[in-house]
Amino acid sequence: MLALNWAWRTADATLYLAQDSPRSVLRRLTALALNKRVADISETDVEYWSKRIKDLDKRQELIIATGAHSVEQLMAKIDALTEWLMEPPPLIIIDNLFDMKSEGNSYMSTEFYADLLPALKQMAIEKDVGLVIMHHVTRSGDNGKKHGLGTEPLRMTDLLFAGEREARHVWAVYRGHDNRHLNFQILKQQDGRAESDGSLRIGLDWQPESGVLYSR
Repeated sequence: MLALNWAWRTADATLYLAQDSPRSVLRRLTALALNKRVADISETDVEYWSKRIKDLDKRQELIIATGAHSVEQLMAKIDALTEWLMEPPPLIIIDNLFDMKSEGNSYMSTEFYADLLPALKQMAIEKDVGLVIMHHVTRSGDNGKKHGLGTEPLRMTDLLFAGEREARHVWAVYRGHDNRHLNFQILKQQDGRAESDGSLRIGLDWQPESGVLYSR
């Protein structure tokens, strides 16, 4: 939700890798573009928006790429967009890390993260792009993981293989137990204050029907 609102509202050219549930991503973006409820978006609306976004005169430089990508394929897309934009796209959102391709490795193995995360960081440095990598943690309330119920914050120790060592910023987002707001946490940032225990939280109001976020 945070990533989609960011991609839609920013003035920067954005490459969004919709690797996980691309039709859902397009449906939610269409709802934001047309100011409609997500449930009211038809497949015809999605096709119109995704193929003729320029006609909406809004986010001409929001590029949605579907399907699993390797780091090499992502770099090729950045190079192609650089020729069009005359500079690399400032913002790249990977949705999500699980679905990236790492030859011979599964996301259940440490080798998957050891292969991808350093390569993505080096790519971001070389291409001078902002790279936002989405990654899931457990949503279960079992075994003391009460952030899944929206009653307790996430902590840095909850983020197994979340790339926290490579990242300049680590943010956690989880839905509140009342389902009417989202909690945005700053667990790590090299440019300012952060709290690894999850105590630094910012509440965001949201409309589940349309997928719109508001600052509180």
